[in-house]
Amino acid sequence: MTIEDWQMAEHWANRSPIGVRTGPGKKSPKKGMTSEEYLQFVEDMLADMVTLIKAKNADYTAGGGPFSNFEDSTVFGVDPFVGLLLRFQDKWKRVQSYVKLGELKVENEGIEDAFKDIIGYACLALGMLRDKQAIPNDSPDAGTGPKRKVPI
Repeated sequence: MTIEDWQMAEHWANRSPIGVRTGPGKKSPKKGMTSEEYLQFVEDMLADMVTLIKAKNADYTAGGGPFSNFEDSTVFGVDPFVGLLLRFQDKWKRVQSYVKLGELKVENEGIEDAFKDIIGYACLALGMLRDKQAIPNDSPDAGTGPKRKVPI
């Protein structure tokens, strides 16, 4: 971990982005949703994510394959998987900014949008790995097909 990562972890330990103080001597937060409510939230959110991913895929690929916009990164000498990870990192940086500053400046893109984009990029990354049969050998999901090293 970098010094910045440790500072971010320390910041999280004393301040929650939802307003619950969690440091020493602080009261325990009020109990939130039940397990059943959480699982329903996940189910609903993932159903919404499928709709969002379909719409974004149509917008970003112009009818090409699901990874075509990332494959275009080869024009700049960037591996498509690395290009995807850079986009993922952009969204993660927005989350870090939110944690550090407590707000985001772009009004029509909130923290929920950033997390949804991260979920979308994670799905794309897993799909790209599966497509290239590059899921690491130590993964329980590793198939029997040929492997390639992911350029990270």
